[in-house]
Amino acid sequence: MEYNFGQLKELIKRKYGTYGRFAEAMNVSNQRISMMLNGKSTWNADLIYRAVELLGIPQERIGHYFFTTEV
Repeated sequence: MEYNFGQLKELIKRKYGTYGRFAEAMNVSNQRISMMLNGKSTWNADLIYRAVELLGIPQERIGHYFFTTEV
């Protein structure tokens, strides 16, 4: 199953300006962030939790940002 991270990408750009700054805040490499955002690597629960905290995503919107499937 493939996920659409378009809304997440927009939120990251709006809050951090670049994926590199977001990766730094997440304490992961730019390459890993890129791979996760492009569906080449999976988000684990710890990384989702950290991203939710950093981006200020309300709990009821987590699915919208991380579990919207491609159509």
